Amino acid sequence: LSASATLLFGIVFMQGVQLLGRVKWDDRAFIAAGLAVLVGLGGLFLTPAALAPMPLWLRLLVQQPVISGGLTVVILYALLGGDKPTKES
Repeated sequence: LSASATLLFGIVFMQGVQLLGRVKWDDRAFIAAGLAVLVGLGGLFLTPAALAPMPLWLRLLVQQPVISGGLTVVILYALLGGDKPTKES
C-alpha cells in the first residue's frame, strides 16, 4: 500500500511539473503564484490561540493550503490583469 501511494504521489507531482512547464511566466504570474504559496503555507503555521476566535468557516479556509492558496492565486491573477493580449509588431 505504501509503495502504491508513493507511486501515485510521484505521478501527480510530475504531472504538476509538466503543467507548470507550459506556463508563460511573466511578472504578474510570478507575483500571483508566489503570494498564493505564501498564503497557503502561512495558514499552516498559525497557533491555536490565533485560530480560536475565528469562525469555523474562516478557520477551515485558512488551515487548508489548497483552498486558501487557490483562492489567492485566482483573485490576484484577476486583479493583476491575467491574460492581457499583447500587440505583436
